[in-house]
Order: sequence, then structure tokens, then C-alpha cells
Amino acid sequence: ECMKHSIKNIWAKLAMTYTILVRTFTVCIIPLFALPTNSLRNNIKQSAEQIEKEGLWFQPMGFYLFQIDNMTDCLMMNINVCADSDNPVEAAMNAEHAQPYKNGDTRPYKNIANTTLNVATHGRDKDTQISRYARYWHGYQVVVRPLLCFFNYNQIRVLNYIVMLVLLSVTGFLLYKMLNLGYALTFLASLVITNAMIVPLAIQFSTCFHIAMIGMIIILARRKLADDRDKAIILFFSIGAFTSYMDFLTTPIITLGFPLVVLMALSKNNGKIKAVITQSVAWGAGYTSIWVSKWIIGSILTGENIFESALGCAQQRVGDTIVFGGKEMPISNFFDIIFTKVSSIISPVLLGGIILIIVALAAFYFYKNRRQLKKEGWIMLIAAMPVVWFIVLKNHSLQHIFFTWRDFILTLWCLLIFVYHVNYKQYNHENSRSNTML
Repeated sequence: ECMKHSIKNIWAKLAMTYTILVRTFTVCIIPLFALPTNSLRNNIKQSAEQIEKEGLWFQPMGFYLFQIDNMTDCLMMNINVCADSDNPVEAAMNAEHAQPYKNGDTRPYKNIANTTLNVATHGRDKDTQISRYARYWHGYQVVVRPLLCFFNYNQIRVLNYIVMLVLLSVTGFLLYKMLNLGYALTFLASLVITNAMIVPLAIQFSTCFHIAMIGMIIILARRKLADDRDKAIILFFSIGAFTSYMDFLTTPIITLGFPLVVLMALSKNNGKIKAVITQSVAWGAGYTSIWVSKWIIGSILTGENIFESALGCAQQRVGDTIVFGGKEMPISNFFDIIFTKVSSIISPVLLGGIILIIVALAAFYFYKNRRQLKKEGWIMLIAAMPVVWFIVLKNHSLQHIFFTWRDFILTLWCLLIFVYHVNYKQYNHENSRSNTML
């Protein structure tokens, strides 16, 4: 009877949380699109000029996986400058943007910077070709649209770096204070190794990192959450909801994984694998329910059928094809192209040998430390999350590999934590034996 009451209680809390979040998200975004678009034009014009100068996918370090997604950031500007502030409901729900379609042009987005600049300079008129991006909430606009009233793209980047630095400093300090130096150093090392320092250059890249670190800070600052299942469920449901509201399917899995590592590390309860699954389901429920809610609310408020395009896109993202170089092809063909390019740099036999050696060494290491692995299986479960995410959303993950690969920062951090645990406990054990002999 007590168990039934507990389950009923958590469902009631989740329903209340969901209702509050949906209302808040809707109420927050609609009034912002009532801000006069004319007040943003000058800063958007400067931003589009900057993006056109840099290029849509410039590589500040000359490396494909470190390239910046100026294209999506420019799309954010485009949505703002095309917004009809006299009709804020439709502007917020439909996320209309100017699209330079041309006959035979399979990649019109390549002209998005110039198109954004034209609309910012001359305004939207009857000849402006409009597309809609209604399947997302575009919650980042709650921050970006007001900022564009006062700042251009480069200035927003500076603010983004400041926010990232503050969050990173607080997170690192709390990891050290509430857990230990090992967690703080391995977390920072994971970010450095994957060059996360360029993330604030793109607004789109940043949202998930901000949400993930805020989630970590909340758990570290209120460590009792670690052993309060119901409150943790509400928190992870909310984190999933905020991720769905703010993000473009960029690196959402880190908003689950980073806080989850902290929660499990602080928890004194047994059954951590079960807890990982429970909180993951809560996060997924928040993420999915808020996304579907946008389709419902948007359809009701605008009279447009958002479901049709949203479900069609969802089917594409889990499909077996990919668009590469403006052409649709099976994913197997994409891998053939990658293999050909890699083969021109390094011998396939040599590369295969290196991979086999790495796999063998990893297998030996885990076998050697199998007791520790069994004890801390929750770490490996979280480490596997990006792999599962890539398999399920294979189209999107491969289509945008130059930023989706950052999901594996979570895997790297988990592996570093495991190595730290193995070596730290061995060191303590040897120290203890030494002191006993003395």
C-alpha cells in the first residue's frame, strides 16, 4: 500500500512539473517575439556580415571536427529578423525564416548568410521565400532575441565565453569540494582533450554544455538529492525538458550523462544501475513530452499541422540514409567515402592493426580490473549512452558528425573516472599496508 502511494505521489508531482514547465515555456517565448524586429536589425546585419566573412563552417584550427556551425547560428539570426512582431504567437510557434531557394539548388542553406543580410537590410517583403522550423521550441530565443537588441554576434560570443567560464569554474570547484580532486581533474581533462574550449564560439554548441553544468551544480550544491529518488526523478525530468526546449539535437545526451555521473558518485545507496535506468527514463520522459507538446501547442495556436512535418523528420533521423555533398545516399556509401579518404592518409592494414591493439589492451585492462568493473558497472552504463544515442539517431548523428561527436566527451570522462578509481584505490591500499607495517 505504501509503495502504491509512493508511485501515485511521484506521478502527481511529474504531472504538476510537466504542466508548470509547458506553461512557462510557452509564456516565456511568445512575448519575446513581440519585441519589435526593427530593434534587432542593425545587430543582425552586423552578425550576418561577420558570418559571411568567416564562412558557414569555418575551422579556427584547420580541423574538420573542430569546425564551427555558423550556419545554424545564422539561421537563429534569420528567424529573428524574419519574425513578424505584430503576430508574436505565429512568429514564436512557426519560427519562419527566409530561404533562398533556386532552381536546381540542392543546398540553398549555403546562401543563408547573404539572405539574412538582405532581410536585415531591406526587410521582409512579399517576394521573400519563407520556410518554417516549427518542430523545435527554439527556446534559445528566450536568451538570444533580447541579446540581439543590444549586441552583435561577436559580442554575444564574448558573453558566452564568460558564462561558460563561470559555470566551468563553479562546476570544477564543487566537484573537488563535494567529491574529490580526481573527479574535478578528469572532468576538466575530458573537456580539454576534446577541445571544448571552442564550444562558446557557437551559440548552438553551447546550450547543452550550459544545461549539463547547471544540472551538475544543482546536484553538487544539494547533495541530499543523490539519495532522494523522487526529487532526483523530478530534477532529471526537468533537465530533459529544458534540453528539449533549448536544443537543436546538438549534444543532448551530455545533459543526462554529466549530472547522472555526479548523482551516482554522491549516492550512498545500493542499486546504482537501477538508479541510472530510472533517472534516464525520467530524463527521456521530460525530453520527449516537451518536444511533442510543442507540436500540439503549435498546431492549436497557429492552425498549422506541425505533426506531419515533425514526424516525417523524426523518421528521417532514425533512417538508413544520409545527405552528403548535397546528395542522398545509404549510410553504407557514406562509410565507403570515409574509408577511401582515411585510406589515402594511412594504410588500412596499419590502421586496422592499431585499432586491434587498442581494443586488446582495453580488454586486458578491463579483465584485469574486472572486480572493480563489476562494482562500478554504473560508470560503464553511462559511458555507453553516446554509443546508443548514435545508433538510434544514426542519420542525424552522422549527418552532423562535426558537432555530434562531442557526445563522447561523456564516454571519455567515465573511462577516466574508472581509471582514476582503479589507481586511487590501489594507491590507498598500498599506503594502508605500508602504514600497518610501520
